[in-house]
Amino acid sequence: MPPAVDFRRIWPLQATAATILAAGGLHFTLTPAYAQLSGFTPAQLGLVGSAYYVGFLAGSLLNPFAFRALGHRALFGLYAVLVAAAVALQPVLDGVTAWIVLRGLVGFLAAGLFAAVESWLHAIASNANRGRTLSAYSITNQMALVLGQYLFTLTPAAGGLGFYLSAAILLLAIAPLSAMRGPPPPAPASARIRLAALAKGSPVAFAGFLANGLATAPFWVLGPVFARDSGFDQGWIGLFMALPVAGSMVLQWPVARLSDGTDRRRVILPVTLGAAAASAVVAMASAAGSSWGVLAGIALFGATAFLISMLTSAHMNDRVDPDDLTEAAGASFLVYGAASAIGPMTASWTMQALGPAGLFWHAGLVLGAFGLFTLTRILVREPAR
Repeated sequence: MPPAVDFRRIWPLQATAATILAAGGLHFTLTPAYAQLSGFTPAQLGLVGSAYYVGFLAGSLLNPFAFRALGHRALFGLYAVLVAAAVALQPVLDGVTAWIVLRGLVGFLAAGLFAAVESWLHAIASNANRGRTLSAYSITNQMALVLGQYLFTLTPAAGGLGFYLSAAILLLAIAPLSAMRGPPPPAPASARIRLAALAKGSPVAFAGFLANGLATAPFWVLGPVFARDSGFDQGWIGLFMALPVAGSMVLQWPVARLSDGTDRRRVILPVTLGAAAASAVVAMASAAGSSWGVLAGIALFGATAFLISMLTSAHMNDRVDPDDLTEAAGASFLVYGAASAIGPMTASWTMQALGPAGLFWHAGLVLGAFGLFTLTRILVREPAR
């Protein structure tokens, strides 16, 4: 009988991440909607979106120093206050240059917040229940993202109220983390992330972080633009952004349970191919002008593409020593951040060339390539014991 998920120990981490993501769901959707109404061009939106991930990348590189100096608890409290301030400043400093700086700062701080939470989560989980532990964590996160989209529908995009609401929610994230008992995971033994060694230990995981950043980060940056250009109003944009999150919750637990009992790569492969197919469905429905086809396709996209992060993270952490969990979290964010800094720009160019459907043709190409790589790794390498 596989060990059960230890909900008594992980619930503060679930609540902490969910609070951050409820604020983030509102903030991520509001930012391009507000910017588009303010006259930002698609290229400028791509730069603002990429700035977040450039900051995320920088945070992944530099946060090991902060963990060594402050520890998990103090770093989290400091970063939560600073990220709330950066979000609240967006409607005050609403020029392109200022937004690039602020979004970069938010990305830097977010990398530290999630590294603190997720390294702690992996320290509690074991290989026998890691998939289900991450699934439980992901389900609460997805519910929080849906809440963020609902908050977006209640907040006029043309005003600054949504940014202030998001900042206030971010400050609340400090409260549940204070309920954590026991010591946090150890700080990284080295300030330098041993990226090559970690990637060699789990190449499919690192390819998955890369594909996830290239395929899904553009959705959060340019999805509202795609929806608006497809004829959706603000309420329907909120639905469009929430449907994939809701779709991901349908398969989270059964897929995670299946992955705990087998080579996780054999679960990653069909999920990835399903995500590539869903991307093509959305792109073709958009080109055909079928709103209902777009909504059905985007729900399927979320039900598959949004599981890749959970599966690849579990696969990587199966293969690292307990003392390296914080470093592994930083490495995953480093690869994801680098890919996510590039993804919105390449996706925006694809949209300029192919129209709104280009966003999902871009995602489908990336996911199809990752599926092919996963297949080759299954064929040439035995799974770890």
